[in-house]
Amino acid sequence: MHLITTEEAQKLVVSLKDRLGRPIDPAIAEILAEFIRVSQALGFKTIGSCEGHIDWGLPFPWIDFEVSAERVPLPSLWKLWKFSKRRRAIKESKKHAQNAEEKTDQLCAMLTRFLVQHDKVHGVQPEAFLVIDRWQRFLFRLMPARTLLSDSYKVSGDISALNSLLEEQRRVFKSFASFCVATLEREQNLAGVPDEGCKGCMGRG
Repeated sequence: MHLITTEEAQKLVVSLKDRLGRPIDPAIAEILAEFIRVSQALGFKTIGSCEGHIDWGLPFPWIDFEVSAERVPLPSLWKLWKFSKRRRAIKESKKHAQNAEEKTDQLCAMLTRFLVQHDKVHGVQPEAFLVIDRWQRFLFRLMPARTLLSDSYKVSGDISALNSLLEEQRRVFKSFASFCVATLEREQNLAGVPDEGCKGCMGRG
């Protein structure tokens, strides 16, 4: 496990763009940089994020994470002699997917444990609780637990209440990001000199 520096993570965030070519939302850029440090250290990556918006998109902050599940290339069936090779490749691909799914389970469990520890230490208000939402096989999302509250403020037009809620949710995101980094730093120090860590992981906004 190896944590990259804050400066390295911030440079990555600056280089990131969304699908429309826009930079990362400023209110979540610092938070994303910390989670890029965490994700690279643990061997997964960020693939999307949002600070939460009142006038468009979702009215709450979120960050999506992914465990790599790239499949083993499968040979074509155009020649019979390739059949056995293809069968082996299919078996390897299924094994790789199973390993990735197990790793996703482990990471979700670890981050959930971190959330419980963080909330006990920092006394987070119920409306700002964060949860890990496993919404696809290899993907999970860090998001507020009470998204219906954000939706209700948006629908009712109570912009002042929604702004206050967004600020508190972003504050908890930032606090949790710092908590994760500090926890991994302690574990890294206890383990002694770290190895080279996971290379090639890139967070995308």
